[in-house]
Amino acid sequence: DRDFVTMAMRISVRAAGGLSQELSSDPAFAGRLLELFPSALVYLSGSLRRSKDFILQAVQKNGEVLRYACGWHSEPEVVLTAIEKASHAVHYVDSRLRQRVDFGRAAVLVNCWSFEQLPSRHRSSLPLALEAARAQPALAHFATEGIRNEVVYLIKKEQSEAIGAPKGYVEGPVWWIPEISKQPERAEALST
Repeated sequence: DRDFVTMAMRISVRAAGGLSQELSSDPAFAGRLLELFPSALVYLSGSLRRSKDFILQAVQKNGEVLRYACGWHSEPEVVLTAIEKASHAVHYVDSRLRQRVDFGRAAVLVNCWSFEQLPSRHRSSLPLALEAARAQPALAHFATEGIRNEVVYLIKKEQSEAIGAPKGYVEGPVWWIPEISKQPERAEALST
């Protein structure tokens, strides 16, 4: 019984080890199970674990599934889908893929919060740090020490200019409000 298995797994995820062949191969049941218990992936049928479509659906619902998805850590579409849901999924990505410049940018594009989880190689890239900080200014503080002050200054400057602050005014109390720079009509209303 599906409800019984779900209740048993709340006590111990190892209860999934007793799944019938039917349940461990049922994509709908397995998908719902992984939403709650990502580690249950190891107990599902091999055919589901090898199915790219199934893995994509699973990480789309719960990015933590990537942690248990053996063989999928270097598949860009799968890992970026997981990162979109859970920025910390960056840690489960194959190290060679994680070091690639194009991967760092793609990760920040799908989930700006992944910037803080990226290796220092990416966090020391001024263009990438600015991209992350434009999406969420608080991320400027996760840039590496060598560029952090520059990133913070440039983001403050861009935010000040976006709301129509006087030229050179970057230390004002509104620099950190990302909504203003993303909504030009509000910025115009504030400047009049």
